[in-house]
Amino acid sequence: MGNKERIFTKSFFLLFGGLLFTSLVMYALMSTVTEFATSLGTNATVAGLVSGIYIFGGLCSRVYSGNALGKKSWRKIALTFLTIHFLACLLYFLVNNVIFLIIVRFIHGVGFGASSNSIITLASAVLPKQRFGEAFGYLMLGTTIAVGLGPYVSGILYDNFSSVGCFVAASAFSATALICMFILDINKYDPKYSKSKKEKSEVIEVKVIQDNEISDDITIIDDNKEKEEIKERKNIKEKNSKTLEDTEINTNVGEDITEREEIKENEETEIKENNKENEIIKEKEDIKPENKKSYGIIEKVFEIGAIPISFTIALTSLGYVSILSFYRLYADEVKLTSAFSWFFILYSVVLVISRPIAGKIQDKNGDKLICVIGIIAQSVGLALIAHIPNTITVLICAVCAALGFGTLNSAATAIVTRKAPKSRSSYAISTLFIFCDATMGFGPALLGSFVSAKSGYAPVYYISSVITIVALPICLLALRKKNN
Repeated sequence: MGNKERIFTKSFFLLFGGLLFTSLVMYALMSTVTEFATSLGTNATVAGLVSGIYIFGGLCSRVYSGNALGKKSWRKIALTFLTIHFLACLLYFLVNNVIFLIIVRFIHGVGFGASSNSIITLASAVLPKQRFGEAFGYLMLGTTIAVGLGPYVSGILYDNFSSVGCFVAASAFSATALICMFILDINKYDPKYSKSKKEKSEVIEVKVIQDNEISDDITIIDDNKEKEEIKERKNIKEKNSKTLEDTEINTNVGEDITEREEIKENEETEIKENNKENEIIKEKEDIKPENKKSYGIIEKVFEIGAIPISFTIALTSLGYVSILSFYRLYADEVKLTSAFSWFFILYSVVLVISRPIAGKIQDKNGDKLICVIGIIAQSVGLALIAHIPNTITVLICAVCAALGFGTLNSAATAIVTRKAPKSRSSYAISTLFIFCDATMGFGPALLGSFVSAKSGYAPVYYISSVITIVALPICLLALRKKNN
């Protein structure tokens, strides 16, 4: 036990707070904003647009933030978009027409998308690597609590204080998230920030070493020169003494002078060659080539390795969004309003229990087991409420959805962050969220096209069940490639 890395640190709780309160804003307003839109005199179609434009704004900012987090300061990105998120909450108080509401929802989505990306990217650096699946499961309980608590709180506030009560709560939640991330020492975990500090210290060390080496080389050269000059003097004295005893003085003196000049020239050329060699060695040591991979246009937005898993989760999220978008209408159709009112409460409770357990299983037994169980469970749950709609099957579906998309979303995030290179973790997270956001943004319109007066809403859940099970072979193939 003592050797285990700690999960519940100050940084963890600050990240948890940031994720919880930004998610509370999203789910609190999502459950009431359509009602607010209709109160402004719009129809159900435009009210759906008001809800969906938030997801589209988040999608746009996720595309940007995936690239920005890889290049710019994590702290700057996180605080900038959390500030946008907070200011957008204040703008709701000024809304008096649908056009302005759509603009505010888009801006709000932009703030949410990039800020949540920043929080998850930070988590990839903060959470312990040996217990990452377990730790990430605990962290994602923030969204789990928000799913159950957000709609419940906003419903009470809307009924008692109208939309103003919801906007006050959303502003307070957003401000709390901003404070949490402001307190967190983000630069401590940002590899770009720590790398720049390290590079500066390395540059100073290299300069000191180079200066010392140069001074040592100069000293060595000076010593060599002195030794050579002493040798020359000795040689000259010996030769001069010999030449005095020689009978052919003039001829021998001329030859000695020529020899001395040749010796000096040879010594000077040797010293120059040695100096050139030393300079070449230093240049090679100073030049440190960085193996920087150049990325194409697609890789500047997406992490290619994360696409298969992201596509898998996008398919399962289609099943989840079918419940989120149409469950109230389907409940009225099959006369199960009371049973469906407990759906997300049970969903949240099961997630609170299952996510930490699933994280431990993922760390010990790998990714495949969790993914297979989740996909099959969700597909079965959706088929049950479509084919046999009653109170028991609704509650079973809530459990299956929690084991499905709820657990798979956390597991997939752990997979893409763990498998991606550290410098590409933000791109991997962004890729996953872009796929999920695209499905949740455009999925309701796709599934809604299967609704008719004759068939009702049951085909939505049949089709969602089939699409979910199609994700299984894709997931197995993706995990096989990851393992290879």
